[in-house]
Amino acid sequence: DEFLYLPEELSPAPPPVEQILIPPSPSPNDPPPPNHFLYPKAGTFKLRKTSAFQRGYIYTTPYNRENSIATDHYRMLHVATPPQLTPRHVLDPATQQLQYCHDPVPDCIQMVPGVPYAFEIDGNPNELHTIGAVHTFESLRHEHDFWPIYDDTVLVAKGLRGCRQAGDLSPVFPITDYSIKTNDRSPPSAPGQSKAGSYNLASTLLKGNGPGVVLPAAQADSPEFAAQTSTVLQAVSRLRRAILRKTLSKAEYDLIEFNAEDMNVIGFGGLQPTNATAAQLNLSSLYQLLCQALGIQGSLHTDSKDEVTRRTYFLLLLSLPPGSCFALRCFETSSFVQIPMLVHSF
Repeated sequence: DEFLYLPEELSPAPPPVEQILIPPSPSPNDPPPPNHFLYPKAGTFKLRKTSAFQRGYIYTTPYNRENSIATDHYRMLHVATPPQLTPRHVLDPATQQLQYCHDPVPDCIQMVPGVPYAFEIDGNPNELHTIGAVHTFESLRHEHDFWPIYDDTVLVAKGLRGCRQAGDLSPVFPITDYSIKTNDRSPPSAPGQSKAGSYNLASTLLKGNGPGVVLPAAQADSPEFAAQTSTVLQAVSRLRRAILRKTLSKAEYDLIEFNAEDMNVIGFGGLQPTNATAAQLNLSSLYQLLCQALGIQGSLHTDSKDEVTRRTYFLLLLSLPPGSCFALRCFETSSFVQIPMLVHSF
């Protein structure tokens, strides 16, 4: 079958341990959602072995188009964040140290990193629609291309956050040290405040002409900024293609690639058809609500202009000092740049 991976093309990672993922039921004491809003509701996911995905395994849940599309459309437009996602401070009796912990989120599952999640459409096990996946360094360490992914992630972190001079390596300034500007949906910042906000790095949309005209993003025009941004965008493009392969089914990936070639879709980072068409950099403090730092883009929302064949790739980088703990496992890559945690997801 042209849409199945050969045995030698499948991931060498060991099989997932969890066979079934059942969302916990709500408690009568759980607070209700805000007026006119709903909390997310996941189905039960079962592990399945398949050559349709490069991982060799997926978690699936049934999806009935006739009964679910209208309901899910309404829920997506009215979804709210469950309060259980906010971590709590708990005193560890052994160490007498405060630690973060999370309560189980009703009607939600915790995604197993490295394994795609998909809908089985109308009871057909061969008709699959990928929901998404979460990938971390730990879940990717068995992959043949782990080190290229790791190196490109470090390249992105250094290009965005900057790093001081080390040996013969010249220092790299944080990208926010240049005169870059936020997009028009970011809240204004007072003089002297942080660089929190949302920035378009690759392209933007000229409004007022139908659905809009795609244009290069207008940012700082210095040679140093252009070179640094180009390096970051090329690395992001390579990361996106690598993670896309590990997330989507072969059929979905090949169809997306065909669509991009057939429609002559213009992307950034090279000439590959699976390149992204836009790159948005969101910066915020760990101690600031996303909705305050990013405006509407920091709240749960739908993007009506998104194209169904252009999947969103989300790269999360947390900048924390060595030795700190924010309920996350930290990764230190070198003496001059830290990547405390990496999450690749769709």
